[in-house]
Amino acid sequence: MKTAAQSTKHHDELSLRRNATQQLVSDFCHEWFDRNGHWIHPVRIQENGEWINPPQAIPPTYTRLVFWLCMGLMNGSGEDVSLGNAIMDKARFYSHNTPPSAESITNNGDFDLFDIFVTNHAMQMLAIHGEKLSEGVRKKVATWAKNGLRTYKGNRQADYQFHGFNDNMPAKATLGLILGGEYFQDNDALEHGLWNLEQLASILSRRGLISEYNSPTYTPFTLMNLSVIAQKARSAKAKELATGCCERIWAEILAHFHRPSGLMGGPFSRAAHNDSTGHLNTLGFLLWLSLDEYVAPNPIEEFQTRPIRLLHAHGFAPESLGRLSWVSSSKLLPPPHLLAWARNRTYPFHFSATAERGGSGERHANEILITHYQEEEFSLGSADADSWTQLQTEAFYLTYRKNVPAHARDDVRVAYSHYLVNEEAPRDPDHSLPFHGAIHTIQNKRTVLTLARPSLLLKDTEIQRMRLCVLIPAHFGRVDNLEHKGKFVFIEDGPVRYAIRALNPSDWGGAAELKVESMDNYLVISMENYNGTARRFSQAELERTLNGFVFNIARSNEESYEEFRERQIAAQCLDYWTFGYRTVCYQNSETRIEFDYAVDSGHVAYAKINGLRIEKPVWKADGMPGRELAFLGSPYIPETLRFPYRSLKVNWDPNAPWVIASNFKEKDIGSSGPGWRSQ
Repeated sequence: MKTAAQSTKHHDELSLRRNATQQLVSDFCHEWFDRNGHWIHPVRIQENGEWINPPQAIPPTYTRLVFWLCMGLMNGSGEDVSLGNAIMDKARFYSHNTPPSAESITNNGDFDLFDIFVTNHAMQMLAIHGEKLSEGVRKKVATWAKNGLRTYKGNRQADYQFHGFNDNMPAKATLGLILGGEYFQDNDALEHGLWNLEQLASILSRRGLISEYNSPTYTPFTLMNLSVIAQKARSAKAKELATGCCERIWAEILAHFHRPSGLMGGPFSRAAHNDSTGHLNTLGFLLWLSLDEYVAPNPIEEFQTRPIRLLHAHGFAPESLGRLSWVSSSKLLPPPHLLAWARNRTYPFHFSATAERGGSGERHANEILITHYQEEEFSLGSADADSWTQLQTEAFYLTYRKNVPAHARDDVRVAYSHYLVNEEAPRDPDHSLPFHGAIHTIQNKRTVLTLARPSLLLKDTEIQRMRLCVLIPAHFGRVDNLEHKGKFVFIEDGPVRYAIRALNPSDWGGAAELKVESMDNYLVISMENYNGTARRFSQAELERTLNGFVFNIARSNEESYEEFRERQIAAQCLDYWTFGYRTVCYQNSETRIEFDYAVDSGHVAYAKINGLRIEKPVWKADGMPGRELAFLGSPYIPETLRFPYRSLKVNWDPNAPWVIASNFKEKDIGSSGPGWRSQ
C-alpha cells in the first residue's frame, strides 16, 4: 500500500507531465495557426511532397484534428482558449474519411454532416467546455453534435453497437447518445446509449477483453469516450456502467504493459505501422500521462527532437500531437487496486483471456484466445487467430530490453510477423503495413507456434512474391549477433537469445527460400511461398499454401550460445497436410505442442499443450482473479429484454438487406431487401 508521501509524489509527477503536455500543445498550436484560427504552417503529408496550407486542400481528418488540439487548448490560458475558439470558428465539417461535397451539403442541408469522430467530439466539447465556447462556435458545435442523435445518418445506426468489431466507434456513439440525450433533452437517445453500455457490460461478463483488444490506437479511443461518460453523465446508471467498463479496459491495458521495457506487450487486435514498431502511439501517450514511471517513448522529448526520429500516426506529426492533446484533456487514471497490481508484479507473469471476433470476409465470428507471458527481460504475446480486420492485426508480438536497465526507447526492441505479397515491405513513414495472412498461434510461455496461409482474398491477384515475415525494427541499431543456419535463424541481442525455426512452406516455384534481409530500418526474415514471374493463384492453391515458424526465447545468462542453438536444433517437429487438414506436433525439452485444423476455413479440430487440451479462460492473470473485476464477479443480466432499433440501415451500405423479425411493439418490426416474410 502506498504511503501518503508516495501518493503525493505520484500526483506531483503526473501534474508535471500533464502541465508539460499542455505547454507543448499550446506552443505548437500558436506556431501552426494564426490568431484568427487559420492554419499557416505547411506540413508535408504525402510521399509525393504535397503540402497543406489553407485555403488550399487540407487533410480529410482535419476537423477531427481540430477537436483533438482544441480539447487541449481549452484547458490552457485565456490566450489558448481564444485561439481554440478561433480555430473551431474557421473549421469546416470534414469527415475523417471523406469530406462532404458542396453538392451534398446544398441538396441535403446538414443531413450529410455526420461523422463518428467529429460529431461526437463536438458533443464532448460541449459537455466539457461549453461555457468557454464563443456564441458562434457553440451554435455550430451544437448543430454538429445534435446530428448524432439520429438513426440514419447518426449514432443510432446498427453498426455502432458493441458486437465484435471496432469498439472505439460504438464508444463514441454511446458518448454522443448519452451526453447528447441529456444535453438536448432527447430521452430516446439517452435510452439507446444506455442499451449500448448494457451490451458492452454483457460482453465483459462473458469475455476477459473487449473485441478491439489491446490496440495501441483504438483501445485508448474507447477508454477515453467511456471515461468522459463516467465523469460527465448525469444518469447514475450511465456512470455506473461506464465506470465498470473503464475498469475492465484498464485491467486489460495493465495486464499487457511490460514495465521493465516501458512498452505495451502484444498481441494487438489492430495496429498501425507506428504502433507495431513501438514508436509514438496513443496508448503510449495514455500510459505516460497516467503512470509516474518510465514509459517509452517520452512524448515531450520526442516532439521537441529535430529532426523527427520516431514514426507518427499517419506519418503526420500534427496527428500524433492531436492524439496526445486529446488524451491529456481529461484525467484518465487506472483504479488504485489495478495500479497496485501492476506495480507489485513478480516474474514470470502469466496472462490469458478471451475476446469475441465478429465475422468479416473469410473470417468467421469466433472466440479468440490471447496468451501473454512476461519475464523481467521480455514479454511475448500471441492470439490464436487474427482479429476481424486482417490488415491490421498483430497475432505475434515480442518486446525486450536490449540494454538493462532501460531508460529510453533506444534501449528496447520489438518483433512481429506479417504475411506480405509482392513488393510490400516495412517503409517509413507509412501509416500501415498490410497483413495478407490467416494466422493461428499456440503459446506455452517462451514458445510460440505460428501457422499461416495467405488470405483467400488474394485469389486472382497478380503475385510475384508471397511470404511470411518476422520483422525486427532496427532504428536504433542492429541486433548484436545473427546466424542463419538452414531453416533456423538464431539471434543474440542484449540479455536475450531467440530462435526462429521455419516450418516447411508450400513452394510454388521460382526462387522461394528462407531469406534474411536488411531493409532500411528493418531486419526482415522472409519465409517465401513464391518468388518468380507474376501469376495468379486460385483459391484451391491458396488453401494449400502453408507457412509458419516456431519461436523460442531464453535469457543469455542461462546457458552458452552453443547450448541454446543445439537445444533448438534438437527439437522435433512433425508437420503434414492431407484432405485439407494440417497437423503439426512440435516438441522440445520443455514443451510439446499439438495442433490440427482445416486450413481453408480455419476451424480447429484440436489444440494441446503437454498432452492437455488448451484451456480458454475468460480471464486468468497472476495476482488478479476475475472475480475481483467488474462484471466477472457475478453474471450481468440487463433489467429488461429490449431492442432499441426500428431500422438497421447503415450509411456505408444503405441498400444492404436486414430484418427485425420480432420485437416488443408491432411498429418496430421491419425489413429491407428481398427474402423476408412480409409482416
